[in-house]
Amino acid sequence: VDSQRLFTSDAHELCIWDVGTWERLRCIPTAVDRLAFCSPDGRLLAVRTGMTRIHLLRTDTLEEVATLESPGMAPHSFAFSPDGALLAAFMARNLATVVWDLRQVRARLVELGLDWDLPAYPPAETSRATPLRLELDFGAEWPVPPRTGS
Repeated sequence: VDSQRLFTSDAHELCIWDVGTWERLRCIPTAVDRLAFCSPDGRLLAVRTGMTRIHLLRTDTLEEVATLESPGMAPHSFAFSPDGALLAAFMARNLATVVWDLRQVRARLVELGLDWDLPAYPPAETSRATPLRLELDFGAEWPVPPRTGS
């Protein structure tokens, strides 16, 4: 996170370690399937438990601030945007990506009186850029040519 702490996980617990002393600062019992990257500001950690849940944890206390549910798919990998306001999860099985806007998540939590105690995200940039166009080149063998003969 900040070159001073290390996060480790196994089938039973998630721990924070002080890199200078190798002292275990805090552990919580949880079976973490995937340990994600920290947000760019180093304040949130995303972890997957079970097949479809991503938990956002404070990196200083491992306190859970939100749980995100992927739509029936197991996230294979996930990462925060450079400003930390978006969390994207890649679903390898069906080649899908889900993106959560954490600004919107927090706005809803504020309405419910449940927002987490961290600084607000910077305002979203509005741009007049042209929409992103994505072209996939699968090479000469795509689509697979039909079989001939028996």
